[in-house]
Amino acid sequence: MLTQERWDSALAVARMRLDTPAAAPVEKISRCLERIVQFGDFGVWRASVDADEPVTLPAGTPYALVFCVTGSIRLEGPGAPLTVKAGEAAWIPAGSVGKPVTGEPGSLILLAAPGL
Repeated sequence: MLTQERWDSALAVARMRLDTPAAAPVEKISRCLERIVQFGDFGVWRASVDADEPVTLPAGTPYALVFCVTGSIRLEGPGAPLTVKAGEAAWIPAGSVGKPVTGEPGSLILLAAPGL
């Protein structure tokens, strides 16, 4: 902030709120899928994925971004299947939305999608 001549750092600090906000409720969608954040324009889901119980994105999702937190997942799509490993992210196009997301046991993913 020292490089910005018109910024008033003292005023900005005086207006800061450092108290922890209340935790948002988690909405259980299924045994493996829960909505952890709902904003006006998009939602975020956390999913536990394994090969025996695939996760399918909620109906009406136009596209999504997936981030693999642990393990690895497999995304089926109009082309060749895509593997996403821990620490990687991928875009899920509309053509892949209704298809199952599978993975190795213990895989954890975050999904962000607009409009839901």
